[in-house]
Amino acid sequence: MTAPLPPLVRESAAPWRATRRLAIVAALFVALSTVTLLSLSGWFITAAAIAGSAGPAVARAFNYLIPSALIRLLAIVRTVARYLERLLSHRASLSTLAALRTAVFARAAIAEAQGSIYLSGGEAASLLGAEVDGLEDRFIRAPAVAGALVAGVTAVTLGALAGWAAACAIGLSLACGVWVTRLVARQMLPGRAEAATAAHARLKEDLTEYVSAAGEIAVYDMAARVTASVEDAASKHDAAARRLAEAEILVGMVLPVAAGFASAISVILATGGPALTAMAALAAAAAGEGMGALARSEIKRPTSDVLLRHLASVSTVEEVPRPAGPLVTPTVTILEHGERYDLAPGSRVSLTGPSGAGKTRLLHTLAGLRSDAPQHVLVNVSIGTGYSPRISAQH
Repeated sequence: MTAPLPPLVRESAAPWRATRRLAIVAALFVALSTVTLLSLSGWFITAAAIAGSAGPAVARAFNYLIPSALIRLLAIVRTVARYLERLLSHRASLSTLAALRTAVFARAAIAEAQGSIYLSGGEAASLLGAEVDGLEDRFIRAPAVAGALVAGVTAVTLGALAGWAAACAIGLSLACGVWVTRLVARQMLPGRAEAATAAHARLKEDLTEYVSAAGEIAVYDMAARVTASVEDAASKHDAAARRLAEAEILVGMVLPVAAGFASAISVILATGGPALTAMAALAAAAAGEGMGALARSEIKRPTSDVLLRHLASVSTVEEVPRPAGPLVTPTVTILEHGERYDLAPGSRVSLTGPSGAGKTRLLHTLAGLRSDAPQHVLVNVSIGTGYSPRISAQH
């Protein structure tokens, strides 16, 4: 089962819903024109060859103009539709990921400040980089998946011109190919995708941490130990990636084999003559190529599901509410051990203290990320007697 999109992903994708719909429409035209173009070309070449072999009179009577014009028209439609589909799908996907990356950073900062999660430098880089980028394929291929279904229906429709037996054979072969693709993908890919994603994240985290500690590694002569650790992580990463790639290749082979079988069986069962037989066979082959988007979607789905589950950990964090009115820099008063510190807007303040004194907590409190600073913090509040809250604000 496909992992649902976390609310944070849905919110980031919502502004581009209309663009994605236009990309889907363009993908439908790509699928329809591609299958029709190849099948019509097969019919035209075969029919022209038969007409030419039948003698000069038949060759002169054969209308070459209309089929060739239709072929050119379909080629133009396919080119324009493919350009629009790529343009619109990439625009919607990349804009969604840009908004998602900003939102994930904000939620992760809040969650870490609240203590619900802790991210090292490498984990944060992986979350904002590779894990968000890994969803790109899921968004970009969504229109092509819809087009793949149209490709299959078009192939069956054109195959019916060569006989219903050929059409049924094409439909059943392609349907079985889709079913086997999904079955094999869901049996083989999820565990391998999880292992490969974890190995990649572990390697990236190790490299990030070791680079940040390069000075200490050199001072304490730990280069050999660090090198061995990185080599071990890299070896595990490569092994996991290889196992995943082997499974992906196997999954990707199913639909082409099914399309080849559909082409061969349609030739055997066709009853409409050589030209229509060529049309049916090439329609099945073109549908197999067009439906490859389904296979690629199934191949990438387990990896994107893993990434979506990771993003869901920060998606439930409540966002810091933004002020409704214009932003006004407040006056902050901090009370600690009987001392009063007034911080006017634009003041330069040095915050010092031993480890654990609460410097970070104070900064997070001032930023609105938490409310457990060890000091009393007042924002635009006059000090009176009996004051007890940790943080207050006058609106």
